[in-house]
Amino acid sequence: MTRKSAGIDAVPAFVGALVAAAALCLPFAATTAVGSGSAYKTFSLVNSVPRSAALGVVVAVVVAVLLNTLRRPALGWLTATVATAVLAIDYALASAADTADVLTSLNYIDALCGGVILGALGVGALRAKASALGYAFGVVLAALYAELGVAMAPEEVAGSRFIAVPGWLILLALVLLAAATWHRRHGITLQRESSQAIDLPFGPLVAAALMAATLLLTAEWTAHHYRNDGSGLGYLILLIVVSEVCFLIAALMLPGRDGIVLMIATSIAVSADALGYAPRLGWGVPVVAALVVAGFALGIRWAVPWFGFAGFAVTCVLAVLAAHWSSSLLWSLGIGAIACSAGFAFGSVRVGYLPAGILSLGCLLLPSLVWAIPTESSDWSPGGAVATSTTPGFVALAMTLCATASAVLLWRIRPGDTDPPPDLLVDDPRDDEPEDDASIR
Repeated sequence: MTRKSAGIDAVPAFVGALVAAAALCLPFAATTAVGSGSAYKTFSLVNSVPRSAALGVVVAVVVAVLLNTLRRPALGWLTATVATAVLAIDYALASAADTADVLTSLNYIDALCGGVILGALGVGALRAKASALGYAFGVVLAALYAELGVAMAPEEVAGSRFIAVPGWLILLALVLLAAATWHRRHGITLQRESSQAIDLPFGPLVAAALMAATLLLTAEWTAHHYRNDGSGLGYLILLIVVSEVCFLIAALMLPGRDGIVLMIATSIAVSADALGYAPRLGWGVPVVAALVVAGFALGIRWAVPWFGFAGFAVTCVLAVLAAHWSSSLLWSLGIGAIACSAGFAFGSVRVGYLPAGILSLGCLLLPSLVWAIPTESSDWSPGGAVATSTTPGFVALAMTLCATASAVLLWRIRPGDTDPPPDLLVDDPRDDEPEDDASIR
């Protein structure tokens, strides 16, 4: 693969990752739910998103581990193309359906396809610098768009023609991925079977299951059982401790210092969720995209991830102040801080094992404890007791500080590599070429 073609691959990597991430965290079938006029079915669809997203992230890591073991990046591009074609068909079925009875099932199919695309495309795209940046940028932008760019409240969905992701974007991703796969068609052939057993690592698989279960269960418990008395505060502290311990255990299951990237992802998730009650971005999404790109550029230039953690903490403080004073200026500053900090943090780190990076990016798409805290401004109907408007910001700040401490611990106890990682950010022209008989023997 030439460096010119590697640079061109950044475009399909970006669009494919954007569509895959959106399939995990946004219900494509919302337009049909609106047309059905059923509030119950609309609520059912929207409330199924967290569980389907958790399932999709686990599927992404499983696919990534399997494909990475085969050492055939071209096969990852092919798998992502096929999954995108299935996603396009499912999107068409959801848009043309006359009834909303199958919307939840279609949403799970969307999430499964999104998980396959996310994992397979990551294996193919994260091996070259340009496509890796495009892939990461697509996932980060989709996560921020889902959190800050669209209104996900069931009442707002039911009151308008809600379109989370346009159909033309899925078709564009399909065309671009198909073109990238055709360019690599000679590298899809698998090598002959050898007598040597394949070493399948289970650490990332267990870490993915642990992360998905922890994020989902703590979020659902908080949403349904939160109390605004003294016991509610105690439960929040307990959930923070349990969550951070599980996050650290999952990070320790990843090789080397890859767990630091996982801590970055959890910090971004809770910080963005603290800003989840800010006014919708609307046409401000391009500005956020530009800030993410600027953050990536600065992170690549100054590879100091601790500045990213500092930016996440500043975002949480701004969220608290904005909620207390109801200041649109502070909300805007917080959104800008999280966008730039997220890009900077991911631009300043490298991952040695591809599935670890895919897991970290996938965690951006999952609900967090902060997301589930019911407040008066909550998008999700709390139904019972509500917390003060500043509670999500304080909880996010506490979790960010804990994640920073875990990252420092990983930095000290895990050795760092001075050489380029074997899996990530390496332009290896041999990866896309089939092995001859001599090399197999």
